[in-house]
This record gives sequence, C-alpha cells and structure tokens, in this order.
Amino acid sequence: MNTTSPTECTAWTQLGAHAESWRGVQLRELFDNDAERSAQLNVEAAGVRYDYSRQRLGAMTLRLLSHLAEERGLAEWREALLSGKVVNSTENRPAWHTALRAAKPPKEVAETLERMRSLAKAAHSGKFKRVVNLGTGGSDLGPRLVADALSNKALDVRFAANVDPHDLGRALEGAAPDSTLFVIASKTFTTQETMSNAEAAKRWGGKHFYAVSANVELAKKFGASEVLPMWDWVGGRFSVWSAVGFAAMCAIGTEAFDEFLAGGREVDEHFAATPLEKNIPVLMALVGVWNTNFLGATTHAVLPYANALRLLPAYLQQLDMESNGKRVDRNGKAVDYATAPVLWGAEGTVSQHSFH
Repeated sequence: MNTTSPTECTAWTQLGAHAESWRGVQLRELFDNDAERSAQLNVEAAGVRYDYSRQRLGAMTLRLLSHLAEERGLAEWREALLSGKVVNSTENRPAWHTALRAAKPPKEVAETLERMRSLAKAAHSGKFKRVVNLGTGGSDLGPRLVADALSNKALDVRFAANVDPHDLGRALEGAAPDSTLFVIASKTFTTQETMSNAEAAKRWGGKHFYAVSANVELAKKFGASEVLPMWDWVGGRFSVWSAVGFAAMCAIGTEAFDEFLAGGREVDEHFAATPLEKNIPVLMALVGVWNTNFLGATTHAVLPYANALRLLPAYLQQLDMESNGKRVDRNGKAVDYATAPVLWGAEGTVSQHSFH
C-alpha cells in the first residue's frame, strides 16, 4: 500500500497552484454566481446530511482532491481498514473497530455484546440505582457523550474521569454503596487517573465493581466481579462501540444501544461502497486536507446547536487530534504538511454569545 508522503503526489502540487485562485474569494460570491450550488454540494446518507456548499471550493477543487485520494491509494487503504488488516504499522495492529458494529460480528464480539445486554438488563432490574463509570480518554469521552445525548433516565449513570476528588464526589452525590455499581474501564488496568478513582471508590465504601479491561488478572485481584474484554485491535478513541460502551448501554437501554450500533454500521456500509465523490467520510476528510494544507486553516470549530450533542466537541477532539495530530509519518519521517488542525467548540446557541 502507498506510504509515500502526500506532498510527493502530482495532485498535491496541482492543488497548491489551484489554491491561489481562491485567495480572497467570499462565500457570497459563490452563491451569487451559482444558484444550484447548495443543491449540488450536498450529500445525504445513513441519516446524515453533509452540506459543504459553504466551503471555499469548486468543481475543479473536488476533482483534484479525488485525484489526490486515488494517488494515495485510498481505496486500498479503505479495504485494509474494513477487513481487519494491519494498518497500524507502529504497533503492528489492525484498527478494526468497524467489526464491533458489523451485522455479523466476530464470535468474541457477539458474545461480549450478549454479556453486556444481560448485565445491563440486570442493572435495570432494580439491583442498582447508580452506575458510575471510571475511565479517562476514550474510556470516558465516548460513553459520556452517548449517555448524555440519549439517556432515558431509567438508571442514573454518571462519569468520573478527573483525578481531582471533587469529580468523583459529584458523581457519588446522593448515592449509597449498596446500590452503586462502579465500571472501571482501563485496557491495562493500570491507568493512573482511573485507578486512583477506583481506589477512592473503594474507600468510599464501594462494594460492586465491574471492569472493562484486557488485564483480567489485575481486574479480578482488585475485586471486579465481572470483567468485559478489551481487544488490542480497537483504539481507545473508537472504543465506545465496544464493551467500553457498557455504561452508555446502562444509560440508554439495550435496544437503543443496538440502534446506536446499527447507525454506525449504516455509515460503515456507505463508506465501504459509495464512490469517492458521494462518500461523506471521504469528502469530509478531503475538505479537511484542502482547508488545512491549502487554505491555511489552523483550527476547526465544532458548534452543535442540539443540546443533546453538547459534548460532541470534546469527543471529536480526541477522535480527530489523537488520530491525525502526528509529528512523524508511519516511516518515522517528520511530516512536511499539516495533519490535524486544533479542534475546539461549544454548544451553538451558548457560544454565539461568547466567541462568535
């Protein structure tokens, strides 16, 4: 598969020259000169609409970006990603998170999902009144977002990630040890912040602990009565689709979590089968490359106007910047192009009265 720098591609050089024609172009001009712009630069799939008509680009830009994707072997890399081949050469691992939401997942995934459903239903039966997820990074941001956005309030699910004891204290306000379940999410079961909070939960009097970890021995030694697996082919920033999403499942219910997986699967199928020019994930990526490398954008603001999506910027910060914000390429060479911009944002109507 192609691992050369994108700056060595012919299309990259052509895009650099093409970008000069966009200096100083105003969006108003683009709409004034093309009544069909909004309709043409708009794609809908899997319940998602991507409107990129308000980006400073045109038909030639999109053609050159498509040529860049072809030169870089995007189709081959996509197939490798979706089929579970090694794409993380540094750690010699796949990045096979799409298998977690497949219609026919691997046996170990299907069995884990069934265990999650059984444990979540038991939690909803009245055994517990409070579920507290202890994790950080990918073991916190994804489940926290899903729970906040989709919770049915049938079970009080809270999250503690900060080592500052006030964070755990707020998560435990009004809770009782006998009816509180702690979910400790840590691949190694040695994550400093997470284990500090887990020990604090024990000192508080916590009696019920589940773990989501690859280190079953340490989790059992700590006192976890149930240990759900983590696999090394799932990156932390994608782990909400795995057993790390157990707290989210408790918050939204098993049926809603299955619908959540189905939604992800529908996007995966769109990504796998749709031509580049109509492929939403591909278009979003290419427009990002255009903005950061050729138009000079250094930050990316995400402003969700839906209150349910207020935590989306924090989730996307890790998803985007940890994935792409690299100093060296897969060959260990310093990159000579922009990887990921600084991603930031806040709830739309609130931030409108603050910074935009």
